[in-house]
Amino acid sequence: MNRRWLSLAVLVSAVLVGCGGVEPEPVSESLKSTSQELVTCSTYCEWEGVTKSCTGNTCSARQNDWVGCDGQYQYCAWEPLCEGDICDAMHGTACSPDRARAPCCYANFGGQGGCFCSGGTWTCTL
Repeated sequence: MNRRWLSLAVLVSAVLVGCGGVEPEPVSESLKSTSQELVTCSTYCEWEGVTKSCTGNTCSARQNDWVGCDGQYQYCAWEPLCEGDICDAMHGTACSPDRARAPCCYANFGGQGGCFCSGGTWTCTL
């Protein structure tokens, strides 16, 4: 009985060696070069307070303006998404008259905030 198993094992081994074995085929060269060619570009959009990026075979970007990969572009907002100065910059500065109100923009996410004048100093939503 053991001789039959030994004979079968020798036969199967010979067939596998003759057929090239059971090693996986290497990754094709075209697949390797495609994955190596991918590049990423990004741009920071000041008014929106976000970074936009993309990945592709080709890319380019212009800071605070646009980013593009493989002919597809993402654009930054060119105008603030709200009215007024940046809230952080106004907060704590001198103002008059007392109880005056002014709009302001959140620096990090472009939303609308507001300031009011109290005791000669702007107090703003931050």
